[in-house]
Amino acid sequence: MSDLVVEILILFFEVLCGKIFCEIFGKVRYKGWLNIVQLLILEISVFIFARIFSDIMILKQIIVASIYAVVMLWHVEISIGKSFALGLLYQAMLLSTDYLAYSINKEICSGNAMAGKQYNLENVLVILLGRAILFLIIIVIRRKIGKKSIDVLCDSDWLKLLVFPIFTIVIITSMLSFFKNVETPEQIMMVFISAFGMIGMNIVVFYLINDIVERETQLYEHRIFQLQAKNQSEMYRSISENFDRQKKKTHEYKNQIDCMERLLEKQQYSKLEDYVKTVHGGLDKELDAIDT
Repeated sequence: MSDLVVEILILFFEVLCGKIFCEIFGKVRYKGWLNIVQLLILEISVFIFARIFSDIMILKQIIVASIYAVVMLWHVEISIGKSFALGLLYQAMLLSTDYLAYSINKEICSGNAMAGKQYNLENVLVILLGRAILFLIIIVIRRKIGKKSIDVLCDSDWLKLLVFPIFTIVIITSMLSFFKNVETPEQIMMVFISAFGMIGMNIVVFYLINDIVERETQLYEHRIFQLQAKNQSEMYRSISENFDRQKKKTHEYKNQIDCMERLLEKQQYSKLEDYVKTVHGGLDKELDAIDT
């Protein structure tokens, strides 16, 4: 596998991790083919400027962080200051995980002098180990502070999701411990394919679960909307019925007043008194009567 292809694949996984990371902190502006365009622009830009400033470490990190910040600002709804802060944070996470991966490799392969293709294989495995650790950290951050309308996956489900990146880290670490025995080009190619395959499967599993979560979220929100619509319909029906009853009561009250006026005009006070008592006694039978 050529060095250029390896570099492009590693950078692609790094860019995907950056995309997942920035989506934790803001709502995605666009969906569909534009996401692919943003991803390609980010990878091409990082690839070009990383090559140009490969000899100036600090300047390279600043420029790459700025590229991530600009694309983050385009991809999600966040402020300019926050996007640049996240860009710097992501670069710091990349450097930290790379340092951790090289430290692990140093402990495993201390004293082993490698050369040629074996040395190149070792470097690639170390970088992939760092990216696997980075991916695991991003998933944990997404779980802890990610902005989701509902939490579909419970803690036990998330722990199951973490098993795969942890398993990938263990496998790549194991490859580093025995890769010195790899000698033939076929064996080297097999290690490359296995390592990149494990990393790729992490991405596939993540997006499959993410799609399931989004569909479950949409179904949940749809059920909530139907329930709210049903409750509102019942409320409107109840209000309409109460209004009709109130209109009926108002009509009856008008008739009662008319009857009282006629009895007063005819000076039939005894009948008026009996009628008032009858009306007053009927009030206690109302459903909305209140004892005070």
